[in-house]
Amino acid sequence: MRKYILIFCLLIYLTGWIFGFLYHYQEEHDYTAIPKTMEESLGTERKEIFQNIFINNAGVVLINFAGLFSFGLISCVNVCYNGFVVGDVIKNGLRVLSSDTILRGILPHSFELVGYFWSALLGIETGLKLFLYVFFQKPFTCSYKKLMFELVLCILIMLTAAFVEAYVSIY
Repeated sequence: MRKYILIFCLLIYLTGWIFGFLYHYQEEHDYTAIPKTMEESLGTERKEIFQNIFINNAGVVLINFAGLFSFGLISCVNVCYNGFVVGDVIKNGLRVLSSDTILRGILPHSFELVGYFWSALLGIETGLKLFLYVFFQKPFTCSYKKLMFELVLCILIMLTAAFVEAYVSIY
């Protein structure tokens, strides 16, 4: 069942990504004044950037995981929304940056997607089990130790990815 849920998550993410990439809104921005560094962009030090990225990434993991209480619906919406945002950011980045620059800025920390999709998988899978238990009286089989272990691994992946994004990925 996990394989199918993962494929489903990838399809939802890609759908959001495509809509984000193709979505056009009327507001125009000046994309010519791109900051040279992340510090210049955010006006803060790398340590604080790392902390902010980790808090954001951990929040996304926890939202995906908490989706189990909505029978996986919140996880699905969050996956689609994040795909939309990434598609929109890449589209707008391509207005002033080369695809090579964008890839060099994204690829080093792209392994965060493992933790991201894994947490969505946990939220959807456990949510589906909960749904079957609540509405169809199916036995709720879930190893809480395994579930918490996997959640901690997702957060550790996001911690590592936040470090790489703040200190290694170019901007």
